Amino acid sequence: MSGRGERLARRLQALVAIPSESREEAPILGWIRERLPTGFDVVDDRDAVLFATSARRAEAPLVLLAGHVDTVPVGRSVPGRRGDTIAGRGSADMKAGLAVMLEIAEAIARGELAGDLDVGLLFFGREELPFGESALMPFLDRSPAAREASLGIVL
Repeated sequence: MSGRGERLARRLQALVAIPSESREEAPILGWIRERLPTGFDVVDDRDAVLFATSARRAEAPLVLLAGHVDTVPVGRSVPGRRGDTIAGRGSADMKAGLAVMLEIAEAIARGELAGDLDVGLLFFGREELPFGESALMPFLDRSPAAREASLGIVL
């Protein structure tokens, strides 16, 4: 496995090991916050949302990479298992996507990825609950920067 592949696998294992049932997202958001690379500034960090952007340039469109951090109830799937694949609560929905978001952010911070787009990272909770309880809509109501994004990609 490549260095990047191994980093992603280790990161996914760590994310799967963090229980993050809906309404209990604080531990996983804290883990993510501690690992945001230099060059990403936290714009919003409340109500089960963590939103950070790379340094903004006036002429650059903003692309949001988004993923929910919560899972359905844990059951017996923690801390997860690694074999040929990684299994555990949230591994496919959505923690693998969260691992990719952090890998992209690190590649940008290291200068491995550069371009004419700015990148925003949106980690949000309560997605597994009825839509009216999601943390996403209140965030969008209070965040003009996120509403100005040219493109949003949900991993």
